[in-house]
Amino acid sequence: MYNQTVIPPDRVAVKVLDRLPRHDTIWDMRMMPDDTLYIGACVEHTSGMSAWLCSYRHDTGKIEYLADMADVTGERNDSGHPTQGKIHFSLCYDNDGLIYGATHCTTPPKGEASWPPFSMYCDPIRSFPGAYLFVHDPKTRDTRSLGILTPHEGIRVMVMDRDRNLLHITTYPKCHYLIYDLKKKTLKDLGRFAHLHQLALFLDRKGNAYTTDSFGRLFRVTADTHRIENLGVQLPHAPFRSGEHNILWQVARQPSREVVYGATYVRDARMFRYDMETNEMTDLGLACGRREPLPIPEEVAIGGMTFGKDGFLYYTTAEGREPEDLPRSNPPPPFDPEAKQEFPWRRRTPGHLIRYNVETGDAEDLGVVTSEGIPFNGRSCHGMTDSTGNIYFNQSTGTPPRFYVYSPERI
Repeated sequence: MYNQTVIPPDRVAVKVLDRLPRHDTIWDMRMMPDDTLYIGACVEHTSGMSAWLCSYRHDTGKIEYLADMADVTGERNDSGHPTQGKIHFSLCYDNDGLIYGATHCTTPPKGEASWPPFSMYCDPIRSFPGAYLFVHDPKTRDTRSLGILTPHEGIRVMVMDRDRNLLHITTYPKCHYLIYDLKKKTLKDLGRFAHLHQLALFLDRKGNAYTTDSFGRLFRVTADTHRIENLGVQLPHAPFRSGEHNILWQVARQPSREVVYGATYVRDARMFRYDMETNEMTDLGLACGRREPLPIPEEVAIGGMTFGKDGFLYYTTAEGREPEDLPRSNPPPPFDPEAKQEFPWRRRTPGHLIRYNVETGDAEDLGVVTSEGIPFNGRSCHGMTDSTGNIYFNQSTGTPPRFYVYSPERI
């Protein structure tokens, strides 16, 4: 059973990007060593809009709106093409403190209700121009484009090998694996590795990169030779499934160990532990330790995964969606700044924050997350921790975009 107690208001605070009232998703967050949180504010359901790079500092409580991707890339939102509407799982930083990120597709062209990426791939009017790489300098506050890396493709995920100044990249919709050398300005395409999108990459201490194919089968790209090695292990999945679309979604590295904890994507989402040294995959069950299969209509997400300074693994979950909440309209209804609630097409049962003891396997439900009358819907794609131990997790969907800050101490 879930803990229905609301987390005390002095422990959790919501932060709303209220200057972006029509943006509806956050698909990226990255914590810098100086405790500045960078945020990719995106557009999933409203056509003809572009993503913004934003930042937040908890010591000042200030949200800054740094760069509009339409201005950075020079791609107009009324061009007829899908816009540069997302910054998706790509924010990272180098040893000099520069922030790198990339744009992503699927935001419809202005005036369109949706955009099919495959059928429009080479269309002269409706094709996506391509993903732009960009860099932001926190000292000068300048954000500039480094050009299109992948024509017609969006960049779904990007991580940086800071020792080698390499960016490991996966694309959408064709799922190619790319490596970009920032010093040499060269791009290597290792080919197509999946037929369905993938949502996480992680590196070990040697610079080897790990991700999964469309069936959750783990593979490694070696740091120096860029050789693809199949590792012979698969992400856990429910017994009624083959593993198809059981892709990597959440990854959190255990401090000082070559071990990651993670979760698979959405339906019957399962947690796992993977040891990069022994190549051992361990199924940890469902969000709160349940191991029986869920009813197929129920959707339970695990997200916002991060290790706290106290050594516990924190993550978010939802109790599932009620059937009457499944239908949704597109585009969304007009924004009501006084409503302080989710649109009906995105309501979910309460979102919870979980604290997991990796030594004992015990999961403690800390309770329902809500702040200032704004309930958390349980769907989060990123968790971050600052140097003082505050836990940050975004709400993946919601207008305006928002994230929450939880503190083991008083906020």
